[in-house]
Amino acid sequence: MRLLPLAALSCCALVLSCESVVGVGDACDDDGDCRTICVDGYCTIIEGEGEGEGEGEGEGDGEGEGDGEGEGEGEGEGEGEGEGEGEGEGEGEGEGEPFVARSCQELLAYDAGTVNGSYPFDFDGDGAYDDLDGDGLDVNDVVPCEMARAGGGWTNVVRLSDIAACPGDWQLIVATNFSGCQRNQGGAGTRSATFSPRVPWTDVRGGATAIVYGDGDAFNDEQGRSIDSYYVDGVSVTTAAPRQHLFTLVAGHPEDAPSSDCPCNGGQPPPAFVEDNFACDEPGPDCRPGGGRAWGPADPLWDATWDGVDTMCLPADAAKIDGGLFVRTGVNATPAATAIEVRISHDQGSSDEDLAITALELWVR
Repeated sequence: MRLLPLAALSCCALVLSCESVVGVGDACDDDGDCRTICVDGYCTIIEGEGEGEGEGEGEGDGEGEGDGEGEGEGEGEGEGEGEGEGEGEGEGEGEGEPFVARSCQELLAYDAGTVNGSYPFDFDGDGAYDDLDGDGLDVNDVVPCEMARAGGGWTNVVRLSDIAACPGDWQLIVATNFSGCQRNQGGAGTRSATFSPRVPWTDVRGGATAIVYGDGDAFNDEQGRSIDSYYVDGVSVTTAAPRQHLFTLVAGHPEDAPSSDCPCNGGQPPPAFVEDNFACDEPGPDCRPGGGRAWGPADPLWDATWDGVDTMCLPADAAKIDGGLFVRTGVNATPAATAIEVRISHDQGSSDEDLAITALELWVR
């Protein structure tokens, strides 16, 4: 039997408690922790139990002789030979390869009772759990799975919060009551961060929360711009090289400015390639104090459950919304590990308008 390589992991270091019954891939102390069996510290299934029958034959010869004296005398000799057959049943166990999943979707398909949590995976397909950070297999070599929402089976690509460093060419801002990643440019433009999924995917799910500086203008004057340009004041989510539009998070104007409001509030429509794959929100007035400009943390963008009230404009298709996240299915016709690009975009300099992403999450399956 090939041993699973995470025998040294501590149960208590993972998301789920070892005191409850858990699914394939979870840490365990013994079989009582698993719906299946516990092997080398992880719930798994070993296949290959069977029964066997056998038959046997045996022969034996024997001779005996005896003399006896008494009132008479006699002698006797005898020989005998016999054969017999018998059948019996017995049980034996055989050992097979433990199940090692390559994605959250594969894990959920194998064990439909698998719950949300962080699990080890075999992303490279070599049959063993992967050492993701190169320092030996330990409790850090796990990836979050969303197993319940929007059909489940989602493998996490990135999840940012309490930001202390920014990916890509985003610029870090640390303020009194928030930290995040901003654009910080002297003129119009975008700043980008690219994220590479570990698994081939067809569907994507994600969202962000941001704090506005000054005022965004939604899609005002953006209709003629391409997907490769600053076509929105907000956040653009696309595939990378070549870009395919996935979703746009739009920052509308905080005041009554019809041409710069969200489209469903009288503002300009999106460029054609966006279709209805966008959500538009408008911040509170604290980003325009006394007509000036400031960071407005009192009312972050896209932060609540998307119900058409706090986040105003939403896709018409409810299947594209999952709480406060977007969902796009069938993006890739066949599964591919396509990179995802997230751009902060504005058509004016950061002294007039900008935003800071304070949380971001992306999932694929």
